Amino acid sequence: MRGRELFQKHYDYMQSVIPRLLEAERVVDEIKGSYEWKRSFNYFQTLYNRGQLTERPTKKNGYKIELGSNTVRISDIEDILTPEQLEFVKSKTL
Repeated sequence: MRGRELFQKHYDYMQSVIPRLLEAERVVDEIKGSYEWKRSFNYFQTLYNRGQLTERPTKKNGYKIELGSNTVRISDIEDILTPEQLEFVKSKTL
């Protein structure tokens, strides 16, 4: 392909995807600019910093949210707790 033909090919492609890119970026900006996103993202960031998540939720990992192995589930210990202890633990959980 000659220079002008190559330019036109790439130009046409870019022109065809620009509307989709703009819409996708608008949606991402809307989500990531929301109060709910900021609060939720900071919450999971805190859980990661405390060692309760295996990794931070990011674009790179598909925003995966997975509890770490050092997390104890209430169902694993409820049979050894008193009712008062169980109520206390439940009041402090996620």
